[in-house]
Amino acid sequence: MKFEVLNFGPVVINDVLIRIGRYKRCLTKKDMDVVMDLFREKTSLGRLKLDRVGFMNSVFGMQLQDEYLQYLKNKDNHVWDRLILAYANGELPAQGKTSKKWGSDFVKIYFPLLVDNTHWISVCVNFVLRTVEVFDCCGRNYEKEVEAFAVTIPQIMKEIHTEAYGENLQLTPYSIIHVPVSCGLNRSKSDCGVYAIKYIECHFLNLPLDLLNDGNIRQARQKIAIDLWKAASNPAFFI
Repeated sequence: MKFEVLNFGPVVINDVLIRIGRYKRCLTKKDMDVVMDLFREKTSLGRLKLDRVGFMNSVFGMQLQDEYLQYLKNKDNHVWDRLILAYANGELPAQGKTSKKWGSDFVKIYFPLLVDNTHWISVCVNFVLRTVEVFDCCGRNYEKEVEAFAVTIPQIMKEIHTEAYGENLQLTPYSIIHVPVSCGLNRSKSDCGVYAIKYIECHFLNLPLDLLNDGNIRQARQKIAIDLWKAASNPAFFI
């Protein structure tokens, strides 16, 4: 039997489908990023009515956390890294360039965040409500880990919008909200990535998060894998 290589855009996803589809397999950054790419592609094709919603890849959160540490060293004279500004201006992620600015074009962005290199959570930054919402299947407090976004994003918004809106942009940190989820989840210790993905999906579809539980997380894995397989088999994506 001939082995079929499945591509989603420039990315070979055979290994992604195996990890996502198999129960009790931890997800990697590549897995999370491919799903974010899928959300962006579905939006660009009009299959998701989310024209004012952006999806960042997993590296974005890590880059902004690193940038925050540099910002703390010299708040008054900090020069923002060009890659961070590229995200804010819609020039990144490269595989999903939108040219849409935070705040004026996008009202919110979603991204997965890897904590301590072992546990996936997801984050929604709302530029209108000025909030950073945190979704974690274990219900832990991650204020320290997401403080970087609450503090730096208002500063970045000023950087990209001063010419259009002047100097009177609010620089106070965004409010951090830990969104309540059901108790006793992720007993497998390997489904946090799947929960993080599905929490993002439930949130942008305005569905209750308590739809997800350990009893159906395996089916959720299979649904993600099937959606990716269908997209990889459909020439409408990444044409």
